[in-house]
Amino acid sequence: MSNDLGTSAAQLLASADHDGETPNLANTAVTELDDRKPAANGSSNAQLMDGDEYVLEDDPVGGSAEDDGPEREDCACGLKYGNAPHHIMPYAPKRYRNDLKQIGKEVLAGITTSFAQVPGSIAFAAIAGVDPLLGLHPAWIIGFFTSAFGSRPGMINGATGVRAATVAPFIDEHGVGMLFWIVLMISVWQFLFALISLPRFIKLVPRPAMIGFTNGLAIIIFLGQFYAFEYDCGPTSSLEKPCPDGVQDGDYRSGAELGWMIFQVFLTLLGCVLGAKYVKGLPPSMVGIILSVFFEWAILRQVGYSTPTIGETSRVDGGLPKFFWADSQYTSDDIPPLNGDTFVTTLWPAFIAAAAGAVEAVMTMEVVNDLTETDNPAPNQQLYALSLGNFVSGLFGTMGGGATIGESMLNCMNGANGYYRISGIVASVMMFLYILVAGPAIEQLPTTSLVGVMFLIAYTAFEWESLLMIMGAAMPQKWRESTWWKRWTIRKITRVDALCIILVVVVTLLMDLFTGVAAGIVLVSVAYCWQTGFGISARTQTVRDKRTGEAVKRIYRINGPLFFASALRFPDLFQYKEDPAVIEAHFDNPTTDLYDFSALHALNVVGEKYKKFDKQFHVKKLSPTSLKLLTKADDLVRHFAYVVEEQEEPEEVPLHAPYRPHAAQAAYQHPPASLKRQESMV
Repeated sequence: MSNDLGTSAAQLLASADHDGETPNLANTAVTELDDRKPAANGSSNAQLMDGDEYVLEDDPVGGSAEDDGPEREDCACGLKYGNAPHHIMPYAPKRYRNDLKQIGKEVLAGITTSFAQVPGSIAFAAIAGVDPLLGLHPAWIIGFFTSAFGSRPGMINGATGVRAATVAPFIDEHGVGMLFWIVLMISVWQFLFALISLPRFIKLVPRPAMIGFTNGLAIIIFLGQFYAFEYDCGPTSSLEKPCPDGVQDGDYRSGAELGWMIFQVFLTLLGCVLGAKYVKGLPPSMVGIILSVFFEWAILRQVGYSTPTIGETSRVDGGLPKFFWADSQYTSDDIPPLNGDTFVTTLWPAFIAAAAGAVEAVMTMEVVNDLTETDNPAPNQQLYALSLGNFVSGLFGTMGGGATIGESMLNCMNGANGYYRISGIVASVMMFLYILVAGPAIEQLPTTSLVGVMFLIAYTAFEWESLLMIMGAAMPQKWRESTWWKRWTIRKITRVDALCIILVVVVTLLMDLFTGVAAGIVLVSVAYCWQTGFGISARTQTVRDKRTGEAVKRIYRINGPLFFASALRFPDLFQYKEDPAVIEAHFDNPTTDLYDFSALHALNVVGEKYKKFDKQFHVKKLSPTSLKLLTKADDLVRHFAYVVEEQEEPEEVPLHAPYRPHAAQAAYQHPPASLKRQESMV
């Protein structure tokens, strides 16, 4: 195995030489070691054995398929069975037979999640200002197509609050008919996002922005449940039933009815907690729902009180959907013609909704990865599957949707382990059955039982520790060091990170998820560039004539990256009048590179200033990347000369040698508070 590592390193060196770059073999060795940490269940594990060698092992997908080897078996149709969670094709039948216990958990998790999707879909339809069925149908259309054709196992897809919030203003302006063209255009944008591999840019999202994302969504989920405490009546309501005397549509309920509704919410939460602790074989959320249903029909209604049920607030049974152009409820005036004006009108709202949905999908994948302790090596499949699902959803005249973080968390909390797509398929099939045949049964569920489940999801999704982190960042140092506060503020983060969390939450609530995360990325990026720009410094060495002692050359050894944020400070490092006739800038520090045109312009500025004093300015010791940047922009290099030097062979370092950072690199990790110059005799 050690020979294999050596061979891999040699291949890496060969490929880098072919590209014109010389890698650092020590860093390569560290990468080889770090990449072989033990992985999550079901993925390839690397374990450290005697002799410091690594033995790679393949775990079965479900954890109990001992007879399955690494080879993929053939289906009867000639295709290959899948043998990893991200494969689109199903596993071989014996894998399911060997893991029947987990299959049962997946089915129960899907059923429980489908219960929670009903009120959520209805609420999101209300936010968008459309009929409840336009939010219910995407729950099974989007859910089935994503789960069957590439969604990340464990994720639940359907109508979302992000989709509802982004399309609602355009529905108000252009009518419900424009919604269907927008959903179709969303599928096009999502397909393009998949082509450019948008999920890989998740690396650019800082951790504070992710915390702000989950906190913002938790608040959206929490606030979205208060619709259940409002009256839904009048000609604009889903059931078009008259309002009670003295009540208007949207008024909050009051009196004993409101009191029992609040009690039902807490009863459901209590059932979930007790179910998780004492009931085996049933998802905790299902235990809470069963307890609430029993109390509603066996106790509360027997003594003359009641709380609203799903059937009393909305219509669940609606039959099969129709193509929107063939649906009799829409006239030709409701559906805009497909022409250039319609195309232009749908571009921007579709882009915003697709971008927000893509960010939500990638973030939800990360949440599912954490909850199931698994990985998803093919995130692009989610966007392709969402594109297909939204296309079909748009054809059938619905609001479309995407990844639902709340229901995905509920699914994982109730047994989905991230290896099977069964729970997602079961949830979509159950939603279809609710709408088609089982509507009367689901209509008997108290709305507050599902509100209690969604409150639990919101509580679980919120990063409560982030409140202490923000509090610690906001406090003065004197307060943080006091005895009483110290135990609470030990979690202090930088004020920029704390501000990023707050910014993402606020913008997400006021606008949308895409804008919120983008604002967080911009804030942290600007702060990083500002701090890094102040890290550039230089130390000098003066070369003197041994006979006369006169300075003949001065060498500036640059510390820190040269890019747009440090370009304005770079010329201040030099002493133009005092320096001798020859000046060299050496970029031999591992942390020093040229990154952009601003760096080239800064070098030109320095060279131009030295020219005014009839002095020569040379740039040396450039890294291969910096040299490549300079050679490509050779015509822009007007006031300085750069030297192309042969790269030194990297020092041979044993692959298992401990990593020690270069002295200059270690020094740069803690740059000086002010720029300093050190002069020495050469």
